[in-house]
Amino acid sequence: MENNKKTMSFRFDHNEPLPPKKTPAKTSEQEESPPLEVLTWDGTPFQKPEETINESSSEDEFLPKPDKVIDLNRKREERGQEERFWDDGNRSKSPKLPPKKRKRPTNWTAKAFPWNIVAAVVSAIVVGVGLGAVLYQFVIASPAQDQTPQAVSVAASGQVAFPTMQVDVVQGAAFDEPGQAEQVIQSTKAKGLPATLIGQEEPWFMFVGVAGDRSRAEELGTLVSNAGQEVYVKTYTVEGGVPEAGGEAAAAWFTDAYSLYSALADLSSSQLLATDNSPLNQEQLQQLNTAVAELRSNRDGAFSELGEEAKPFALAMSDALSEATANLESYQENVEEPLLWATQQALLQALSDYENAIAAIKH
Repeated sequence: MENNKKTMSFRFDHNEPLPPKKTPAKTSEQEESPPLEVLTWDGTPFQKPEETINESSSEDEFLPKPDKVIDLNRKREERGQEERFWDDGNRSKSPKLPPKKRKRPTNWTAKAFPWNIVAAVVSAIVVGVGLGAVLYQFVIASPAQDQTPQAVSVAASGQVAFPTMQVDVVQGAAFDEPGQAEQVIQSTKAKGLPATLIGQEEPWFMFVGVAGDRSRAEELGTLVSNAGQEVYVKTYTVEGGVPEAGGEAAAAWFTDAYSLYSALADLSSSQLLATDNSPLNQEQLQQLNTAVAELRSNRDGAFSELGEEAKPFALAMSDALSEATANLESYQENVEEPLLWATQQALLQALSDYENAIAAIKH
């Protein structure tokens, strides 16, 4: 059996190309069969769109067409040759505006200069010079008069007015009715502090101190607060006014009384706030005593011009100022703080008397 076996050997040459594939030849049936006809949904023959035959790509395909090339140099030359409408008077290409909206030439020589401002400045100068002349005649050229804040003159009539008192006070309470204040006033005085009810209508105020200026009133309020009393510092005003015929002497008396009142309030509050119990200036006390003596000697003649309702309050104010000065004299000798609080009490009473006197005069 082994001897009957036959062997076959093959040799492959890698360099030899493979034989080409043979395409089967078309049969006669395939050549004679007609192409298939495609119909659309409505039965009409389907027309195949013409296919666009792409041309073979070449180097000319990537070059721009001659009409698509922009010559920048030629454009620049054409722009430079354009007519500018501002070069000459032939404005053939100038921007047009409607005839009604064209801006007319302006006469700048007539409108550029601000005549209205010049007129306003000249008017202000004229008014200022005139007002200055009037003030000069009224203040400087007129006869010398008392120009202190307490002296108020009425230039038209030449009368002396009742002074408008403005004092910085320490307020302890306020009441809707005067009857509610009596118990509070008594309890405040029991602490060694002054207390006076002041006012002509609701609300009524209980004042517990008075000072020569606002800063000193603030310090005095702190001192009263340390004694256990709630306080509020403010400026209290009693409006004066022009007296009726025959009241000039009374108005002058109250003007001098206001000057003395301010000096007493300043001196007594300063002593209460002083760190040491130094005595008062003897010269100041002498001036205060002289002012009080003049007021007492002139009050009878001045108060004769007042009505019966106002006269008792005017006399009470004069007595309160005398009491305040006497308390300061006693303090000069004994240097006791309660005398200074007694001076404050007399000054608050004098303020209340003046307000009542002015209310009676204006009634």
